[in-house]
Amino acid sequence: MTRAGARVGVGTHFRYDGETVEVVEMAATTAGNEVVLKDRHGRLLRLSLRELLFSDRATLRTPNEMIFQVVGSLRGR
Repeated sequence: MTRAGARVGVGTHFRYDGETVEVVEMAATTAGNEVVLKDRHGRLLRLSLRELLFSDRATLRTPNEMIFQVVGSLRGR
């Protein structure tokens, strides 16, 4: 089995429930580490970092995926 690693912090992009979200804040609480996510409509969602990293509902967005999304939206104009 191989292992992979990626840094997660403010500015990291994920797909969560089919929506592209960005980490805008991280907080250490007594319940554990939490993140605040912002979607493209500006709505905020707070959830545990564990949920974000290990849930089937979330996947890390790579820089290449984000570039293809921007290029695709420009072609549609």
